[in-house]
Amino acid sequence: DRFGPILVRTDDRGRTWELIVEGFGEDDVVDVVREDARNPAVLYAGTERGLFVSIDTGAGWASLDAGELPPVRVDDLAIQAREMDLVAGTHGRSVWVLDDVSALSALTPEIVASEFHVFETAPAQPRQRLSTYELTSDRQFVSDNPPIEAAIHYWVRDEHDSGAKIKIKDAHGRTIGSLSGSGKPGLQRVGWDMRVDGDIRLSRLHPGTSFAPPGVYRVEVTLGDHSGEIEFELLPELGGDPHAEAE
Repeated sequence: DRFGPILVRTDDRGRTWELIVEGFGEDDVVDVVREDARNPAVLYAGTERGLFVSIDTGAGWASLDAGELPPVRVDDLAIQAREMDLVAGTHGRSVWVLDDVSALSALTPEIVASEFHVFETAPAQPRQRLSTYELTSDRQFVSDNPPIEAAIHYWVRDEHDSGAKIKIKDAHGRTIGSLSGSGKPGLQRVGWDMRVDGDIRLSRLHPGTSFAPPGVYRVEVTLGDHSGEIEFELLPELGGDPHAEAE
């Protein structure tokens, strides 16, 4: 009959135990805990009222609902290691997917304390989507597919009204894409559609887009006086020419 958070941790194989519930509410009963697929210091917890994350092995917890997940009991959690998707099974509100938690996986207390940080970007692969009109029926259960994009993640400690400016550059240093991002505090994500600015190809038979050729690209993120650069790989388009290379 104790309806509060109970979560304990041992660092000496069970000889002593420590209560690790800082950040939970008084009535956040913990139902499930999962360790991140890459970083053992990052933990995810499902409670009777939502989803929480810790980046310091449970020393502190923060809500991960982000205004999207309704207040619901989270009975189970699974992490898809290849895509780094966090899947939450709820009681009465179906299954929810937080796609690509790689930035959360790489988040550390040191990064949180820093003013600005740009995370590594996973290899991205362009692909075309075909119409499923021919497969329709009178009863369907469908959901949105994740966007076809290269995800760029960065951390902001203090708010910047002007926001972030992002440039995508090819191997020759040419800017082929320009994006803008939020300057609000927290973990931010911007998606690049992997297309060269202004280069669009249309076909009556198969509408499509002209993706940038495969190769290594550089991402430059600028926020006020801060800036960061990373490189990432763009893979050959699914169904395209696997021997094509960036010019």
